[in-house]
Amino acid sequence: MTETILQEAQRLNRLVRNLLDMTRLEAGALRVNKEWQPLEEVVGSALNRMEDALSGRHVRTELASDLPLVPLDAVLIEQVLVNLLENAVKYTPPGSPLEVGASTRPGGVEVVVADHGPAFRQARRSASSTSSIA
Repeated sequence: MTETILQEAQRLNRLVRNLLDMTRLEAGALRVNKEWQPLEEVVGSALNRMEDALSGRHVRTELASDLPLVPLDAVLIEQVLVNLLENAVKYTPPGSPLEVGASTRPGGVEVVVADHGPAFRQARRSASSTSSIA
């Protein structure tokens, strides 16, 4: 029971932090601190943060060997990846596999978080989980 309380408190903390960060971003109070970073480290950090939630799932990572350094705010991009992974865990059957990948594209890097859960009808999709970082 204590473990469940801890997990739910951590989830609630992440949710509140996300809401506050979004409010700060919209108000211009949160500064995006872009620095040239290895994307592999940000992905690894996000996966480490999600270690407990991802237990019992196969997570395939496919990061291209030629990924360049990317100008990004590591904290914010890590949070984006954590949010996508949390959604994948929440909305897919337990034990279903997940994929995290990154590859170079003309003009940037493409990051993909994919699952094998039930798909939304095309008309209901409002956003993709594929993001380009330039």
